Amino acid sequence: MRIVRSWWLVVLVALAVLSSSSGLGARSRSVAACAAQLAAVAEAAAHAEALATKTSATKTLALPTEPTRLVLPEEAGIAIAYPPLAAAAGAAAGAAAPVAFGVVTMLHGMCGQPENACGFWQEAATERGWLFCPGGNVRCGGNHDWRGSGEEKAQHLDLAEQELRQRFGAAVAEEPGLLVGFSRGAFVARDVVYARPGRYRGVVFIGAAMVPDPEQLKRSGIERVIFASGDYDGARPTMIKATAVAIRAGLEARFVSLGPIWHQLPRDMDRVMRDALAWVSAAPHRAAG
Repeated sequence: MRIVRSWWLVVLVALAVLSSSSGLGARSRSVAACAAQLAAVAEAAAHAEALATKTSATKTLALPTEPTRLVLPEEAGIAIAYPPLAAAAGAAAGAAAPVAFGVVTMLHGMCGQPENACGFWQEAATERGWLFCPGGNVRCGGNHDWRGSGEEKAQHLDLAEQELRQRFGAAVAEEPGLLVGFSRGAFVARDVVYARPGRYRGVVFIGAAMVPDPEQLKRSGIERVIFASGDYDGARPTMIKATAVAIRAGLEARFVSLGPIWHQLPRDMDRVMRDALAWVSAAPHRAAG
């Protein structure tokens, strides 16, 4: 049917051109005007059909109700995608996903597992959209770890995100996301932000003794940053310093205590991250550069 309508559009346009040529009478010009109107209507109908098809494809996309394990096209490559709560609830009720959801990416620490870094605080993230937890780019026994330059680690995350988008398509928003890193994963988060300007708009560094360059963060499109650690974590003094350095440079920053714990994630991580994600995502978006 679409091909037939396209041919009719060509015929009508051709008729309008021929009938409006010099030497034809008023009747021919009337036919030309009618043909031109019909051509415009046909074109508008074709555009509406294309838009309806695109909208229908988005609305009929079914999302999982449970975390999905993705296998990446490289050795040691896996990722866990936790679906948005709104979409999962709709899927359980038999509804389709009507909109695209933003992504919160969590990077685990040394010799870790993505499930261990994300599984116990998934609710705070999936209330907002996707919680995406890629494993590191190398193996560490039966676990995963991070190695290589910032660009190498960024390429690994590129592959992981491509797999997420390939699997769930229009349900994954194109907007800049939020990045969270714990321990070694926080160092990876810093390197990836530097290597991929505009990819993320906010970042949460947890339990990492480092002072990122606030100017580089701003050039990379970061609008707000949180530094967090346990009260007994050896990284705490450095992270408090990093917060002050960022604020002096004009970057909105906060330090968040994780309570009386050492170098670990707190049991009330859902509460901590719910507040943290709400704050880092509240800044008005600006482009990187």
